[in-house]
Parts: sequence; structure tokens; C-alpha cells
Amino acid sequence: CFEHSEPLKYHCGQCDEVICGGCALVGKHHGHKPIRNVKDVSKEHTAQALESVSKVKTAIVPKLENCLQIVDDVSAQLGREAESVRGEARQAGVKAKEMIDMQVEQIVQQVDDLEQYRHKLLDGQCDDLASQLRAARGVIEFSEKLGSLESKPDVLFP
Repeated sequence: CFEHSEPLKYHCGQCDEVICGGCALVGKHHGHKPIRNVKDVSKEHTAQALESVSKVKTAIVPKLENCLQIVDDVSAQLGREAESVRGEARQAGVKAKEMIDMQVEQIVQQVDDLEQYRHKLLDGQCDDLASQLRAARGVIEFSEKLGSLESKPDVLFP
């Protein structure tokens, strides 16, 4: 104690302070009740603390363990559900890709068919133009021959 220079061996229950014998007999804690030995109070506080720990152990720890198990279960369920969603997404992607591939093939086939149709049209037009060109050349050739025979009227009409 700073005031009496004695060891702190007592506990003032009224003030809840550790005090020396001088404080209990003549000092500011004189007449306070209960004044008890620090060791006895310490034993009681230790017993109370152990009782509190026991209550925590029996009441709170199982609840915390249960909560931890619930969190673990939810975490595992989350993992399973996420894997399931990933699988569904992959399957949907495969189906979408197959559908796109089918549409691409249909478009390519339509382009091929259109190309063949237009080539046939162009081939027919080329044949018609070639035939018209031959006819025009035949007319030109006939006309040129006729023009060269014009100076020989007796050839045409004997």
C-alpha cells in the first residue's frame, strides 16, 4: 500500500478494492463490510470464473460447433450447386454451339445452292449470247457476201 507501506492482503467488499491491514483498521476503508482475506476472495473469483467457463463450455461451445457444422454444410452445398450450374452451362453451351453449327451449315448449303443456280443462269445466258453472236456473225457474213455480189447482178438473177 502506498499510504501504509504494507502488503495488500485484504479485500474491501464494499469498494471492491485490494487493501492493506492499515487501510482496513484505521484508513479510509475502516468500518467497511466485508473485509476479507485476498486469498479467500481470489479462490471465490476463481471458482466463479471456472463456473462461467463451464457454462460457456456446456452452453455456448456446442452451439458454436453446431453453427460451424451448418456453415460447413452450406459451404459444401454451395460447392455442389456451383458445380451443377457449371455443368448445366457447359451443356447449354454445347447445345448452342450445335445449333449454331447447324445454322452455319444450312447457310453454307443455301449459298452453295444459290451459286449453282446462278451459274446455271449465267451458263444459259452465255449459251444464248454465244448463239446470238454466231447468228449475228452469220448475218454479217451473209450481208458482206451480198454486198460484194451487188456489183454482179446477173449472179443473183440469171
